[in-house]
Amino acid sequence: MKKFGELGIQIDNGSFVGKKKDMEDVIGQPIEVHDYKIVPSKFKEKAYDRCLWMQIIMDGKKCVVFSGSKNLVLQIEAVGKENLPIMTTIVKEDKKLVFT
Repeated sequence: MKKFGELGIQIDNGSFVGKKKDMEDVIGQPIEVHDYKIVPSKFKEKAYDRCLWMQIIMDGKKCVVFSGSKNLVLQIEAVGKENLPIMTTIVKEDKKLVFT
């Protein structure tokens, strides 16, 4: 009888991997953006109606970061997935988050 592990079944569930980072820990730090998703926000009444999920590498480790920043969503859409990965830093300009 075969064991499940011997079947070599792999499922790509589209999830990002790594430790979740708070945006405050990412601001001002160099990161590599490897993938992203834009999904409807759970907090539409408090913020922008879309949420950015990013698969990043920070300090050599895979991480995930989330943001409801309209600026970040619009900027990453302008980059497009075909141009990933990219090196960037997220900074605060006034109270807005932007890629540099």
